[in-house]
Amino acid sequence: MKQPIKTAIIGIGRWGQKVALELDRQSDLVAFLSRGSPDGETWAKKNIPNATKYTFKQLKDDANITHVVIATPIREHRDLVDLMLKTKKNVLCEKPLAETAKEAHALAKLADEMNRVLVTGYVFIYHPAYQQFKRIVQEKTPARIECVWKKYGTF
Repeated sequence: MKQPIKTAIIGIGRWGQKVALELDRQSDLVAFLSRGSPDGETWAKKNIPNATKYTFKQLKDDANITHVVIATPIREHRDLVDLMLKTKKNVLCEKPLAETAKEAHALAKLADEMNRVLVTGYVFIYHPAYQQFKRIVQEKTPARIECVWKKYGTF
């Protein structure tokens, strides 16, 4: 039987908590990082008891943790993804990956250079636009895909 993937999550705020619960079900969630209020740590100890609060140094140095989820404020995504890729971690970063397309392209290039997996978490797979995109891709393999995040208001 395969051993579960050892994972960590950076950010256990409102959305990070939802992600952490799913991550804990699907992997061996062993570490969390949170700079937020003590409430996040209290929540983690209650809801993901097998995970330990880590520092960035502990996470970077722990070669057993191969996959990291980043669920922090958008302004932190680029730097955290960069750091995790450079420490040979595979990364799932909540949307958007970065604040600009240029930054996102640089992270994708770094992931390729480091031979790491980099994924952005999108939850719109049932949206009609996604369904149309899926039909188009099934008909013809695109040479390049670029998604642009534009945020108008809260959602």
